Amino acid sequence: MKDIPETIKRAASTKESEEVNNVADLIQRHKKIDHSTLLRRAGNRGLNADKVHRSVRELEGRGDIKLDVEPVSHGKTRRIYVWIGG
Repeated sequence: MKDIPETIKRAASTKESEEVNNVADLIQRHKKIDHSTLLRRAGNRGLNADKVHRSVRELEGRGDIKLDVEPVSHGKTRRIYVWIGG
């Protein structure tokens, strides 16, 4: 699918796959991004928390990202998404 021009890929994609691609693009560009930053950046692209959550699950299922959990303070943690895809 790498030989297909970007405009044709976008035209053929469904709304849901476009959402997954947007989230993948954000995570890939940052290499590593925390959950709240991802939500803010995705919100600028018109994606709400539910759409981001669905997209993250899809990307995890495909093996494109992994979820890391970092301790912050007082027993709290922060979710970090790390790009591992190709």
